[in-house]
Amino acid sequence: MQQENVFDMLDPALKESLARNGILNPTEAQKMAIPEILSGENTLLISPTGSGKTEAALVPLLNKIYLEKPQSIALLYITPLRALNRDMLSRVFDYCRTLDIRVQVRHSDISQAERNEISRNPAQILITTPESLQLLMMGKRLREHIKNIKYVIVDEVHEMAQNERGSQFAIAMERLKVLAGNFQVIGLSATAKNEDELSLFISPSSQCRILKPVIDKKMDIKVILPPPSNDDIANIMACDNQYAGSIEKIHSIVEENKGTIVFVNRRYVAEDISFRLRLWLKDPDIEVHHGSLSRETRETAEMDFKENRVKALICTSSLELGIDVGSADMVVQFNSPRQINKMVQRIGRAGHSLQKVSRGIVICNDVIELEEAKAIVGNIKLGELENVMIKKNSLSTVANQIMLELNYSKKVDYNYMYRIITGAYPFKTLKFEEYYAVLGLLSRTRKIIIDGNFIIKRYPVLKYFIENISMIAGEKNYRVIDVINKKFIGTLDEKYVVNEISPGSYFVIKGSTWRTIRIDDDKIYVEPFSTAAIAPHWTGEEIPVLYEAASRVSQDRKEKYIPEFLNDRGRKALEEWYKNDMATLDKIIIEAHNSEIIIQILLGSLGNFTLAQILSGLLTSITGESVEMDYSPYHIYMRVSRNISAEDVKNLIMNIDINNLDGYVKSSARRSRFFNNVFLYEARKFGIITNEADITRIRFEKIVDSYYNTVVYEDSIRKLIFDYMDINVLHDYLENLDDSNFILKNKISDSSNIFLSHYSERVMPLKPTKTILESIRKRLMNEEVILYCTSCGNKRTRKIKDITEIRCPVCHSRLVASISKFDEESISKKIDEKTRKRMIKNAHLVREHGITAVMVMAARGVGPEIASRILEVSYLNEDDLIRRLLNAETDFAKNRQYW
Repeated sequence: MQQENVFDMLDPALKESLARNGILNPTEAQKMAIPEILSGENTLLISPTGSGKTEAALVPLLNKIYLEKPQSIALLYITPLRALNRDMLSRVFDYCRTLDIRVQVRHSDISQAERNEISRNPAQILITTPESLQLLMMGKRLREHIKNIKYVIVDEVHEMAQNERGSQFAIAMERLKVLAGNFQVIGLSATAKNEDELSLFISPSSQCRILKPVIDKKMDIKVILPPPSNDDIANIMACDNQYAGSIEKIHSIVEENKGTIVFVNRRYVAEDISFRLRLWLKDPDIEVHHGSLSRETRETAEMDFKENRVKALICTSSLELGIDVGSADMVVQFNSPRQINKMVQRIGRAGHSLQKVSRGIVICNDVIELEEAKAIVGNIKLGELENVMIKKNSLSTVANQIMLELNYSKKVDYNYMYRIITGAYPFKTLKFEEYYAVLGLLSRTRKIIIDGNFIIKRYPVLKYFIENISMIAGEKNYRVIDVINKKFIGTLDEKYVVNEISPGSYFVIKGSTWRTIRIDDDKIYVEPFSTAAIAPHWTGEEIPVLYEAASRVSQDRKEKYIPEFLNDRGRKALEEWYKNDMATLDKIIIEAHNSEIIIQILLGSLGNFTLAQILSGLLTSITGESVEMDYSPYHIYMRVSRNISAEDVKNLIMNIDINNLDGYVKSSARRSRFFNNVFLYEARKFGIITNEADITRIRFEKIVDSYYNTVVYEDSIRKLIFDYMDINVLHDYLENLDDSNFILKNKISDSSNIFLSHYSERVMPLKPTKTILESIRKRLMNEEVILYCTSCGNKRTRKIKDITEIRCPVCHSRLVASISKFDEESISKKIDEKTRKRMIKNAHLVREHGITAVMVMAARGVGPEIASRILEVSYLNEDDLIRRLLNAETDFAKNRQYW
């Protein structure tokens, strides 16, 4: 008997609209979900990219709204993206037009007029973000409208649940239930291991059906170690031959396919690969896409790719979710994706529909990346996934939701608020004592008043509300503005700008080099400038390798497993790699030589950091001095002030009290490299430090001391543990330590040295190749300088290449100083004695060395003192001099924050 088409359950008008959009037959996801949703069931639909999840959730609810004609707002569609992808959105509008259902979109980028229209005349369907949901509960009119909500769709549940943003959303859903009563919830998620927990996240108090259609989505994934490039190409790209070979291979794959998405793990890598391709090919058929580029830049890149004006996008996780870029037929992942779930999501972007094979190639730059990528792909082929970690009991989120509720209600019963908060799944285990401690802190910091059983709003709540609608970390960003066409390009982090950027400095963004003209408030004005430069660093970009991947690496090492999906060079590299004596889960290698200790142990990034933090704390208490520490998913490195034997380290590990791991972590937390950033986040979300506060001027340690043993400090440790550690993995491992074999060595092995080298080289340097030296020479010769006569004060502005006569044209003095146009202020007012002496020294250098001195002092960070040291050396040729200037500029960039 033929199975009934679930589309027959829909109104004919809606069915016709689906057909008009090319949807004639339901997908497996739609077959399962539509009847359940029509019957009113809360539902979590777990299905891969391209399986028709959005229509599976939306279509039955459109049918209900069409037939029942509920008041606005009837359906809330919540997505972590600012909007649904444009193709999806156009289909939604088409369905709604057919049924005479209105739909609106609300996010931070819409105009005030559009916001007013939503408030005055809301549609039946509102598509919005988690942050905009907070705002919906603040407005008097909107609060009335959302009382009508009958349905909520939560998109990308796996993405929403992992951090404070998800915790805030979970409480907001409970606050919404108070206003609207029980509504039907439908969650959409990519595949994950802990689907039961994800269902509780969206529906903590009502039954939720988990639907997981069996879908044979074919994936063809290869992992390769490409051959190194030849010297000519590597010299043009100004990098080592292997990295150049990897970039060359990326380009060849792009050329072989119609549309390719190239995923990288960090924004600066996307910029760096794009920049080196431009060094090599001048105008490659690619564009860059990541979250620090402006919305206009990203949307232009998306549209150019979709309409085949470019063949590839180099991107980060910005394209993992459902942003519409058309159909890519290939995905390239540069180096290991670090996590299984990320790889599945990224590869799913190729061959977007279920009928097509998702093809992907992981291009690895060395054997460590190869081994990890091979393990992750192996897990995917076995159907192994990772848990989505749901953050629990975030006290800064509790503070945030209390303050945001008070901003509207003015006065709330705190027992009632506690019941709402603990109704949300991430807060089910929140103790009343912890909750009341948050109220006590907010009262002491004069945010609220506690009056009997009530909490009452104080004036600062409004300021807090404006700054903290979102739980996303609010680090200050600088907007980069192109002065030529007055366009906003992207943003740079405050920490990077403070340490690296000043007028005249160069950096790479959008795949091209820009020169800084000036910095005004939170804007950096730049101009395009063709020269070699390095991509910026953005904070928060490390993707941890979880225990599941590290465990698979261990298994593969024991079996010396070399799969068929590797290329020949990759197979040979692994064969050689497996000849080393390396750690597995049941074998720990400890190497100690002089003051250095290396522990090869495979607990993943979070587990290894936990152990490294505990061991460095123990060694600090033993030696009385700080311990230098680094770690990776596969090793821990420590440098101590005295010789420690491998046997001593083994004994330290064996004697760790597994029942006191929290105690070890708390005692050493403040020394952690991550603690200051974590505490700063918490202090901002508790309203102790405002977002606009100048962090460079704050006595940070004093603030930490002031809040020691408060909920701010306790929650900072909780966040540190959740974001960067895995105490459970370490506990389970130490519990079975007797089954492990310790290998102790008194020297550092070759494999450990390879680990150290791999994990210390976080940024690919610019090698001083002939191409780079020529680029720097051209840049210096095109610099504008001011020739300032120290005798009569005459000033002339010239590009260095255009200077034919240095002597002053007015008084004919030869004591003429060369000053960067960015230092013009130093001679535009009365010159003090210190500046005058510096000018005289500058002028003497110019008189003695002529145009060479002018060029040397045009280099970034090179003043008369450094210039005199550079110029006192004889150079074989101009390339040698430019090489020395490149070193001076690099030293300046490294040490500028200390000058």
